[in-house]
Amino acid sequence: MAEVSALRGLVELHRLRWGGMLVRALRAEVDAGTAAPEVRRAADAAQALFDGWLAEALETGTPAALPLNDVVGVQYGAILAAHAYVAKERTCASD
Repeated sequence: MAEVSALRGLVELHRLRWGGMLVRALRAEVDAGTAAPEVRRAADAAQALFDGWLAEALETGTPAALPLNDVVGVQYGAILAAHAYVAKERTCASD
């Protein structure tokens, strides 16, 4: 069950992130007044699709947010680990 939930969350993440970027880009063209009729139709269709995805995501519920300190701590740890690895590789390469 955890795998299904994780996969669903990943699909929602990508739909909302990339779909939202597309909607904003198309809307910027329409709002600028430079959009061809095809772009206007695509903007309307993308907005409708995105609204459906957003409603679906909201219906499934929002997982509990992780404490910011924990998220930053993991990111900082990953940066330090990457730095240590690169430093080690450079030392080995120069020997």
